[in-house]
Amino acid sequence: MKKGMTILEIIIVLIIITLIFALALPNFGKMQERSLDKEPIGNLKRIQEAERIYYMESTQSGGTGNYFPSSGSISNVDQINSSLRVNLLSSAAPNWNYTVSSDGSSSATRNIGASDPYYRTWSLGLNDNNPTCSGGGQACPPPLP
Repeated sequence: MKKGMTILEIIIVLIIITLIFALALPNFGKMQERSLDKEPIGNLKRIQEAERIYYMESTQSGGTGNYFPSSGSISNVDQINSSLRVNLLSSAAPNWNYTVSSDGSSSATRNIGASDPYYRTWSLGLNDNNPTCSGGGQACPPPLP
């Protein structure tokens, strides 16, 4: 009666495990980026609603009805959070850099090097229903089903 495994059997098992990892690993990065896209999509929609509220409140208080900021654009997350009363993540190393413009539009840019194939920007205009993604290569993953 044979006990244990031969070296050939061990090598075959290792080859099979290696093939499984080789097939799964390229999809892991894409799936991770897809899951990271949920953050800016949700936050941009919250910013859009907060901008509408900000506009209405500035009109009701006798103002001319401005969006935040009154001119130009702001990328300081703490300032966006306090002025629009949203709660964007402002940790030491966020995944996304947010910008809010005076025309009511907002954007989120992936916080990685511009040469990275997953570098992309999500944008949402004031009257848009869904954010749009722009970037090169495989930057904009297809939406989840």
